[in-house]
Amino acid sequence: MNAERFTSLLKRKNFIIGYIILHSLSACTKNQTIYPKADALSHIDTTALIKKFDKYFYYADSTNQLSYIDSAASVFNNVDIAIGYPRLVGYMYNVALQSQQGHLYHNDSSKIITRLLEQFKQLAIEADNESLKTWALYFEARFFNNCKQNEIAFPKFLTTYQSFKAQKDIDGISVVTKRIGLVYLNDYKDYNKAKYFLTSALLLAKDSSEVSIISSNLTKVYLQLNNLDSATLHLKNVNQQNHFLETQPLYQVYLYQNTSFGNADSVDAAINNLLYFLNGKMTDYTKAILISVYAKFCFALLKNNQLDLALKCIKKGLQLNATCNTCLTEQIEIYHARYFYHQYIKDFTNAFSYLQEYNRSVDLLNFERTKASVEEARIKYEFERQQNELALKQEKERLAIQQNLQKQKIIRNSFIAGSILLMLLIIVLINRNKLKRTIEMEKMRSRLSRDLHDDIGSSLSSINILSRTAQTNLLNSGDEKTKASLEKINERSQRLLDNMSDIIWNINPGNDTIEEVMSRMREYATTMLEAKNIDYDFNFPKEKIDCRLSMEVKNNIYLIFKEAVNNLCKYSGCTHASLSLTFDEKHIHLKIGDNGKGFIEDELKHRGGLRNMQHRAEEIKGLLKLKSIIGKGTEMELIMPRYC
Repeated sequence: MNAERFTSLLKRKNFIIGYIILHSLSACTKNQTIYPKADALSHIDTTALIKKFDKYFYYADSTNQLSYIDSAASVFNNVDIAIGYPRLVGYMYNVALQSQQGHLYHNDSSKIITRLLEQFKQLAIEADNESLKTWALYFEARFFNNCKQNEIAFPKFLTTYQSFKAQKDIDGISVVTKRIGLVYLNDYKDYNKAKYFLTSALLLAKDSSEVSIISSNLTKVYLQLNNLDSATLHLKNVNQQNHFLETQPLYQVYLYQNTSFGNADSVDAAINNLLYFLNGKMTDYTKAILISVYAKFCFALLKNNQLDLALKCIKKGLQLNATCNTCLTEQIEIYHARYFYHQYIKDFTNAFSYLQEYNRSVDLLNFERTKASVEEARIKYEFERQQNELALKQEKERLAIQQNLQKQKIIRNSFIAGSILLMLLIIVLINRNKLKRTIEMEKMRSRLSRDLHDDIGSSLSSINILSRTAQTNLLNSGDEKTKASLEKINERSQRLLDNMSDIIWNINPGNDTIEEVMSRMREYATTMLEAKNIDYDFNFPKEKIDCRLSMEVKNNIYLIFKEAVNNLCKYSGCTHASLSLTFDEKHIHLKIGDNGKGFIEDELKHRGGLRNMQHRAEEIKGLLKLKSIIGKGTEMELIMPRYC
C-alpha cells in the first residue's frame, strides 16, 4: 500500500477504531467455536487498547517517526491477549505491517517490518494458535510479494491458502485468494487464472473496501480479456476513491480505442470526470494517476490523428509532473508521449531533445530500481539472517533440551543398572551364604549319622544281642519274671534300634533323593505286609526322577507312609493292599488303600496316630484325606506340593 494513501487512512481515526471493533466483535460471535474468548481476559478493555494503538499511529503520522509503528504493534504483543483475541491481534499487526509497505525502501521501515514479522511469528508460537501462525506466514508472503520476490511469496501464499481452508477461516481464504489472483494478474499476466481467483475472493469478501479492491482488479482483468460488459459491471462496484482512479483511466482508454462511442469529445469528458471525482484533493498519488491517464490518452489520440487534443493532454501531464515529487515512473510515460508526439509531427529537433530527457529519466528510473533491488536484497538478507539466527537459536535450545534429556536418561539408566547390580550382588551373597549353610548342614548331618550309627546303634545292637543270649540261658530255669523282663528288654531294644535306623537314614544327606525315599518305602512295606500275609502291589514311577527333598519333607512323607502301613497291618484285616506314589505338574500324590473291614471315621478322631499324620501333612503344606467304608476298606491320600 502506498504511504500517502495509507496516511490519509490513518487520519480517519474513527473509521479505524470502528472497523477494528466491528471486525473483532463479529469475528468473536461468528467464529466462536474456532476462536473462543478466554474467560481469564474478560477484564481486558479492548476499546482502550485500540485507542492506545490508534494514538501511536497518530503520532507516527504527525511526526513522521516510524518508531511509533513499532510501539503501536507492541500494544498487542501479549500472549494472553493473543489467545483470547487472535483475530483482533492479527488485524492490528496487519495494519502495522501495511503501514510500512509504502516506506519499504526506507532503512528504518525495513527494520521495523522484519522485526514486526518476527515478533508476530514468535507471538503465534507462544500462544500456540494455528490461526495466528497461518496469518504470520501470510504477512511474510505478502512482504516478499511487495518486494517483487514472487518466487518466495507465491509458494507461501499457496501454503496459507491450504491452511486457511483447513481452519475454515473465511477471512483468511478471501485475502489470500485475492493475493494469488493479483500475482497472476500483475506478475504472471495469466488473466484467466487471475479471473478465477479474484472472482472466488469477491464471493467471500464481506467488507465494502475489499469488494472495491477486488472489483477494481477484475475490471482490469476483463479489459485485458476484451470483455467490456463484465468490466463495466465490476467497475460499478468500485466505490473507493483510490481504486476508482486506478481503474477508470484504463476503462476510458479502452472505450476510446475499441468502441464506436469513443470520440474526441469523450476524452475531455473523461478527464473532467476524473478531476471532479478528485474534488480538488491532489496528492502525489492522484497526480501520478492523472499523469498516466494523460499519457495513455495522448497515444490514443495520436492514433486517430487528433493532434490538438494530444498536445493538450501532454501539457496537462507536464503541469502535474512539475508539482509531483514521487512521479518518476509516470514522468517517463509523459516524456515518452511528448517525444512520440514531436516525432509524429516530424519536429525532429525537439523530438531529439525530448528523447534525451526521456532517456535521462529512464536512466534515473533504472538507477532507482537498481538501488531498490539492492535494498530489497539487503532487506531479504536481513530477514533471512534473522530467520537463520532464530532457527539456530531454536536448534541450540532443542539440542540443549535433547542433551539434558540424554543426561537424565543416562543418569536414570545408570541408577537402574546400579540398582539391578546391587540386587544381584545381594542375591548372590544370600545364595552363597545359603549354600554355605547348606553344605555345613549336610556335613553335620553326615557326621551325626555316622556317630549315631557307630556309637548308639552299636550299643543298642549289643543290648539286643545280650538280652537274647540271657533269654536263651534262662529257658531251662523256672524264673518266669526274669524271662518276662528279658523279653521286654529285647522287644524295646529292637524297636529302639528300628527307630534309630530311621533317624540315621533321615539325617544322612545321601538319602535326600525321591529314589531313596521310594526304596525305603518299598523295603518297609514289603517287610510288614509279607509278615501279615497280605497281598500287595506298588504303583511307583518306573523312570528315574531327579528330585531332592529337604530333610523335613523327606522325614514327614516317610513317617506318614510308615504310620499308614503300620495301621493297615494292625487293624484293617485286609487281604490286599495297594500303594501308589504319582507326580503331576504341581503336586505329589501318595495313596495307600486296602480291602479290609473299614471303620467309622468319627470314632477314630481321638486317635493319636491320625492326629500326628495330620500334623505332619500340615508341616509340609500338604493335605491328608481319609476315606473308609465299613466292609469295603480304607483309602488314605496325601497331596503335597511338588518341591522338585
